[in-house]
Amino acid sequence: MNTSRLIRVLSELDSDLSSEVLPAIQALVQTATTARDTPAQDFSEKLQSDLSEAQAMAERMWAAQYPPSAQKIVVAAGLAPLCGEALSRRIAGCFEGAAMTPATAVRKLTELQKELDAARRNASAVVAGLAKLGIEEVNLEADEYELGVLLPETAAHGELGTVNEELKHWNQIVRAFQEAAGDEEREVRIRSFSDGSLLVFLGVGAWVAHHLMTAVERLLAAYERILDIRLKREELARLGVPPTELSLAKKTEKELIEKESAALLKDLTQAIAKGTKAERKQEIESHLKVAVSLVAKFLDKGGQIEITVPPIDDPDAENEDSEEADEASAKDGKPSRELLEARDAFKRNRDLASRGAKMARVGPLRQGVLLLEPGEDDKKSK
Repeated sequence: MNTSRLIRVLSELDSDLSSEVLPAIQALVQTATTARDTPAQDFSEKLQSDLSEAQAMAERMWAAQYPPSAQKIVVAAGLAPLCGEALSRRIAGCFEGAAMTPATAVRKLTELQKELDAARRNASAVVAGLAKLGIEEVNLEADEYELGVLLPETAAHGELGTVNEELKHWNQIVRAFQEAAGDEEREVRIRSFSDGSLLVFLGVGAWVAHHLMTAVERLLAAYERILDIRLKREELARLGVPPTELSLAKKTEKELIEKESAALLKDLTQAIAKGTKAERKQEIESHLKVAVSLVAKFLDKGGQIEITVPPIDDPDAENEDSEEADEASAKDGKPSRELLEARDAFKRNRDLASRGAKMARVGPLRQGVLLLEPGEDDKKSK
């Protein structure tokens, strides 16, 4: 487990619970208590509103958007029931059951409050204890991003040569994206290794982080569509559909991934840094084609990819109830350009961070779906 990421997970849990989740649950408890004490009045609409708000606060926690490596920390620390959708379901569960009354809801919510507050205090204490020992989170700079590459253990077989080959492929992938971004830095730098797994973190820029995760998302979408076709094809085979007709479905699978790969490559080519000369652009396009193929191969073997974004505070939360709030707006009452840019940067990074959650939900891919013919990708990359 990476200590820096553990500190980040615990710090974000503390922040989310103390600033959003617990206040929302407390408001729900107060409404339920009032409903319990004044049974002659109808509080159903207010209860539903407060319940929806508490669930929304739970579902927007950072933990609900974590990539695979951070999700593993949450699970290992026993925090999964206290985050995201799991917590949202527990909040809703306080109002479920045939014998549910406002009094029952108050009791269950109060118990949940105590559990969450204990977790928050424990998380805060661990972070504070590590800080006293001089162990603190290693933060990224504003323009730094980390690409996390979790090598599939089934592919590595514990052999150093195989691991080295996978890392060589990732050097090739990242360099291709760096070239497309117009980055002056051409060396792919390792920021850290994670203990307990074949997880390596590489330093990348914002363009590479965004477009590489876009590629991953689109390949995952293609994977899900292909898998759906394949499952239906297998079901048709069990029902006795002739092989000649099943071959049409298999052809559709291959055409789908080829079409998506071509569309993805076209979009990446169009995003190549402005000012790139035509002959150089063709060379970069060739490198990107191999890179996309290598990413598909990596995902197909069960590898996982994630992005760690630099910490950026919510500018609206920073300005709330402060004197700077007035200064951040123009004289005509509209937000200043600086505030709009800060909001845009915050949204982009939050969206980028949440893309890793897709990888966590899908999990390691079923081998042989994205690459329909074994060895096909190797031939293209030579």
